[in-house]
Amino acid sequence: MPNMMKQKPRRFFLTVFAIPAILATFSLWHFFDWNALGAWLLSANVVALLLWFFDKTQAKRSGWRVPEAALHIMSLLGATPAAFIGMKFLRHKSMKLHFAIIYSVLFLLQLALLMTWSGSAP
Repeated sequence: MPNMMKQKPRRFFLTVFAIPAILATFSLWHFFDWNALGAWLLSANVVALLLWFFDKTQAKRSGWRVPEAALHIMSLLGATPAAFIGMKFLRHKSMKLHFAIIYSVLFLLQLALLMTWSGSAP
């Protein structure tokens, strides 16, 4: 696994994101009768926020970092609120204007999609 982290860090961190998020989503949906989308959004954001925290810690230590592309993909998959929290409260990536622009546009698109999707439900 450490070899994968060095050779393909984006794939490694997306795997680290996906596996616990999927397991938590399944658990919330199956055992606690949550709505699948709500379970995914909560799970994805909690795991993504942990990875933002890890990346901030690693930045201070000059250690292995989570690639920006992996952070963007996590947000694309629904973890945009975690990105905003990471930027605001962890003060991580907050000086990068393109992060704020990307996440703002992505959040608005996701919100519109969520409103459209939930509005079309019977």
